[in-house]
Amino acid sequence: MTVKERLIDFIKYKGLSQSRFESQVGLSNGYVNNIRKSISPEKLQSITLTFPELNTEWLLTGRGEKIKEIQPPSNTLPNGVFIPQDMYDIIKQQAETICSQQRLIEELQSERKKMHVLLGDNAECAGASGSDLEE
Repeated sequence: MTVKERLIDFIKYKGLSQSRFESQVGLSNGYVNNIRKSISPEKLQSITLTFPELNTEWLLTGRGEKIKEIQPPSNTLPNGVFIPQDMYDIIKQQAETICSQQRLIEELQSERKKMHVLLGDNAECAGASGSDLEE
C-alpha cells in the first residue's frame, strides 16, 4: 500500500469523503488524489493536528496500527475535557472539603433533632408539674 492508499483507507475508516477530509484539514481540493510519493511535513502536521488518533508511522511506512491508542491523563474528565494539574488538585481538594462538610451538617442536624426531642420532653414535664417553663 502507498501513502496515498493508506490515507484514503483512513478517510474511509473515518466515514468521510475526500473533499470533506481535505476541507477539515485545510488542504486544497483534490490534494489527496494528487499525492505522488509522500506528504509534506506541513501537510502531515495539519492532518495529525486534526486527527491525532492517526498513527503517522502507519501512514508513512505501513508499520503498526492505523489508529493510535490514546490514553487520557488522569486529569481529563469523562467528557474529554482536560483540566490543568494545579486546577485539578484544587478541585479535588474542594470536593473532599465539601464531602467533609456535608457529613458534619448531617451530624449537626441529627444532634439538633435530639435536642428538640429533649426540650420538648422537658417542656411537657414542666407543664405537668405546673411550672411556667415555656416551650
